[in-house]
Amino acid sequence: MSTIFTDIECFHDYFYIGFKREEDGKRVGVEFSRRQPNYDRAYVRSVLLRNTTVGFNSLSYDLPMLWYSLDESVTNEKLKAASDRIIKGRVPWWEVEDLLGIRIPFDLKQ
Repeated sequence: MSTIFTDIECFHDYFYIGFKREEDGKRVGVEFSRRQPNYDRAYVRSVLLRNTTVGFNSLSYDLPMLWYSLDESVTNEKLKAASDRIIKGRVPWWEVEDLLGIRIPFDLKQ
């Protein structure tokens, strides 16, 4: 299991995940947008389940948004709305899962 750094960007019609592996610096980006409408949820899920993630605001923003994005019914509009609710509402990390209706696997929270 590798350690990866994660970062998310969320704008209108644009959702981007950046992964960087600590051990060798390899970077991978996953985009969900008009330009790239085929969001590879299976790949993102496998990265999350096979690695330890580290990031700034991970518990309160990045991980909830990542896991929320894996739902097949979630669109860019829903991602942006969720992002705005979290940020503008200053939702604390312990309430974000309930807000989005998701559950982050416990071992990812440690």
